[in-house]
Amino acid sequence: MRVTGAERPPWYDRNPIRRQLSYVGSAIAPHGLTSRASYTVPTGKRAYIQSMECALACSETVTQFGRTRCMIYVESNPVLGIYQSLERLLYESHEAVGESGEIQAGETIQIYTYDSDGDGNYDYMGMIHMIEFNA
Repeated sequence: MRVTGAERPPWYDRNPIRRQLSYVGSAIAPHGLTSRASYTVPTGKRAYIQSMECALACSETVTQFGRTRCMIYVESNPVLGIYQSLERLLYESHEAVGESGEIQAGETIQIYTYDSDGDGNYDYMGMIHMIEFNA
C-alpha cells in the first residue's frame, strides 16, 4: 500500500555519512594538469558539499614565472568549484567556500594541481567536506 501526502525526510535524516577528500603535497616540481584526488557519488546516493578549500605556497624560489593552480570542481558542472592560482611574485594563496551545493549519483568531484613555472617547487593543499546520503 502506498502512502500519499507523507513528506520525505530531509537529506540529513537519510542515512548520512561524512566524507572527506583531501590532497596535500609538499615541494612539488612543475607539472601539467594532474588529478590528485577524486570522489564519485555512488548509485542511489547524493552528496552535499559542506565546504571546499584550496591553498598553495611557493616553497622554493622561482626564477621563471608561469602560473600555478589548485582547483576543485565537479566534472559535470565546473561552475560548482573553486580555482586558486599564483602568478608572478605572489608566494601564498588560499581560498575556502562553504555550503557549495549538492551532487548527484554518478557525478565526480576532483582536486587538480597545475604548475607552468620553469623551476621552483610549490606546496599544495586541497580539501572537500561532504555528507553522502540516500537519494
